[in-house]
This record gives sequence, C-alpha cells and structure tokens, in this order.
Amino acid sequence: MNRIFNFSAGPAILPVDVLQEAQAELLDYQGSGMSIMEMSHRGKYYDAVHQEALANFRELLEVPEEYAILFLQGGATTQFSQIPMNLLPKDGVADYINAGAWSKKAIAEAKILGNVNVVADCGKDIPTRQPTQEELTLTPGAAYLHCCSNETISGAQLKVFPKSEAPLICDMSSDIMSRRLKVSDFGMIYAGAQKNLGPAGRSTIGYNVDSFGHGGGLPQLLRLGGLDTYAFQRPGPADNPSLPMLFWWESADGSRVLAVRIPGSGYSQSYAATADDIEREVRAACQNNFMQGFDHGVMWFG
Repeated sequence: MNRIFNFSAGPAILPVDVLQEAQAELLDYQGSGMSIMEMSHRGKYYDAVHQEALANFRELLEVPEEYAILFLQGGATTQFSQIPMNLLPKDGVADYINAGAWSKKAIAEAKILGNVNVVADCGKDIPTRQPTQEELTLTPGAAYLHCCSNETISGAQLKVFPKSEAPLICDMSSDIMSRRLKVSDFGMIYAGAQKNLGPAGRSTIGYNVDSFGHGGGLPQLLRLGGLDTYAFQRPGPADNPSLPMLFWWESADGSRVLAVRIPGSGYSQSYAATADDIEREVRAACQNNFMQGFDHGVMWFG
C-alpha cells in the first residue's frame, strides 16, 4: 500500500505503528476479550490508557501541577461557547483579539452569552497579521483575554503572546506542541486534537482550575438555574484538601452557593461494591465531623 502524507491544515498524520497497534487490538485489547471501545470508562484498562495520556501530555508540554488537563468531546469549536459559559460573569466583560476566521467564530459565540470587547481587529488586514501589544485596547477588570495562536486560513501566527492583567486564554488548535511554551503564562490553553495530536472530534484543555478543582464561574450558573447548594465528591489532584466540609463558594460576580464536600472516597471507588463496602461507607460518613449537628442524612447508591 502506498501511504499518502497529508500536510494540510486538517487531520494529522498518525504513525503507521500506532495505527497497526490499534488495528491489532481492536477486537481484543491486551487479552481482555473486549475492544477498549466496549469497556467501562471506570475500568482498569481504560483508566491506564487515560492516565498514561495525561502523564505524557503533562511531560511533553511541561504543564505545571496546578493545571488540570481535560480530554473532551466536541473539538475546540465547542469551547467557543463553553469558555464564556463557565468563565464570563453575568455583568463582566471578556476581551477578544480578532486576527482571522477562528477568532471571529469564537467572538460570535461569546457575544451570544455575554459582553465582549474586541481589543484589536486585524482579521481583514492584507497582508494578514496578528496585532501588536500596543494595539490592544484592554478592558480593566476583564474576565479573560482570548486569542488564537495561529489562524490557519490566513496563516497569521502569534510569535509573542499578548500580555494582560486578565487570564490569557488561547486557542492553539493548529500549533500546539509545535514549540515550547511557558504554560503558566496562560489561564487556559485549548486545542482540537486532530491537527497535531490525534483523531478528530476531541479537544485537549489545560485549565488553571479553581482552588478546589472546579470551574470558578459555576456558582453563577447554579444560581441562575435556581440552585443554592452544590454537593461534590471524588476530589481530584487539583483539589485543596484544607477546605472544610461546608463552605460558601463565590464567583467573581458575587454569586455564591453553599458548597458541601460529601465525605467518603466517592462512588468510583465503590464501583460494584459489596454490602460490607456500603456499610463501611455509611459508618465513615456518620462518624465524619461534617455530620455533627445533623440528626439525619441521605446517601444514594446505584
């Protein structure tokens, strides 16, 4: 077979040995008797793949430990909406740089959800280019500054990233892992995986998380939905272990909810639990300091 090498701006070339390994294990992954596409996402086989991918990504891009790495469906385009949904307060302003087609799409989605200030607009300039720092009309107190590191349609790439007091969010779909970065200069980096990293339809995100591992704008979304309490479980590596079981969690816009850290290890640790496992979880919860002062409680198992 004559292999075709695709150097276009679309899906990346995958190494032949990677494709052959995937082909060989499609029906029977590592002797499990199943395809990995048929397995539980909580199972040991998939979890090993997931953890290895996270570790490799963190090492290759030199991602600091205080940043979470997320593998999500929907590609980078889905993030055009999810970023303002999670990070743009109701009365806040998000700064955006328009340097081409992808920036324009991100701006259009953000405007549906909140207030947007286009701090520089050179999307139609010929020759195509990215703006200089001096051209940026930044908003004091902006929720974030958004840019696209490489506009593939126009070929305009950022050689020096913009500076702002607001967190810098960058769409790096076309040039992620093509050059060294100081990740700590960014509040969030996101990218569609298909151009440099893997199959289409997946996005990779490095996100400087809230102090206990959750999106900082979530209280605002909960309050808008009529909810005043947020219960969470299964703390991740980015969670702050010093937080109490019960505390007020406040967004940048002042919205707040009563956050409750449910005691116990979380349901993923009790997957296919026995009766003894369940009894142990219940007793541990009842003996936890959080339960003091309460005469009843509810626990769900399913």
